[in-house]
Amino acid sequence: MRHFVMREKEARDYRICEKDGEIEIRDGFNGNLVVQYYDERHRVIVYIPKEWRRRITVEAGGGTILCRQSVPCPGLQLLAAEGHVIYN
Repeated sequence: MRHFVMREKEARDYRICEKDGEIEIRDGFNGNLVVQYYDERHRVIVYIPKEWRRRITVEAGGGTILCRQSVPCPGLQLLAAEGHVIYN
C-alpha cells in the first residue's frame, strides 16, 4: 500500500487518474486529504474532509468511482471515460 497526505495548510488542487480499478471516495477523518493506493487490488481510497475547498479531479479510464461521502465535496469532479460513477 502507498499513501499520500496533503495537509490543510499546503492545500492545492489535486488530480487522481486510474486506468482500471476502483476509486472510492469517503468522508475524511481529520483536516487532511488522504489518498491510499492498493496496487495489488487496483483500488484507491480517497478521504476528503468536509471543510476541503480546493478542487479534486478523479478520473477513471475503465473502472468504477464510488462516492460514499454524506455530502459530496463542492470542488469534487468525477470523470469516468468507460466506467461508472456511483453515489451512495
